Amino acid sequence: MDWLQFVSSVIGSVAWPTAIITIIALLREPLAKLLPLIRTLKYKDLQIDVGQELEAVKESVEAITDQPERKEEPTPAFQQLAKIEPRAAVLSAWVPIELALRDLGARHDVYKLGMPIYLLAEELSRAGILNGATFQALRGLMRIRNEAMHFAPISYDEAISMGELCEWALERLKEQGAQV
Repeated sequence: MDWLQFVSSVIGSVAWPTAIITIIALLREPLAKLLPLIRTLKYKDLQIDVGQELEAVKESVEAITDQPERKEEPTPAFQQLAKIEPRAAVLSAWVPIELALRDLGARHDVYKLGMPIYLLAEELSRAGILNGATFQALRGLMRIRNEAMHFAPISYDEAISMGELCEWALERLKEQGAQV
């Protein structure tokens, strides 16, 4: 092999990766602008649709709630956050739930330092501290929170719904923690 064949071989090997990297670099900004407009993500068996998840949790909450659905306006700060960055609003709505679960677990000697929140919820359910309906609603809210955390598209209305459902769940956690 002479030097011309060697150079030709190297260029042939590097051409496609270079072209792909160049295309990605050129289209990075336009693709980033389109990403929030995507409502459903699907890859093999994984499908993410936050709207469907929220509806499923809402239906389960409405099925187990005796009282008529309470429609309190979220705080102005939460509404503003939901307008600016719905994903951040979803995550901020979840934080009090996680703190309440950890507090409940600590009060009943179920929580261990570093325990993942889904395992803590399962342990609280097994111990009879959380009823099955609340546990199922929490699992749905955890999925929505995880999807939001991993860049699933979230709208303003979905963030507001998540805030309302988290408020409902927080009330249930306080009630069930007081009963046991």
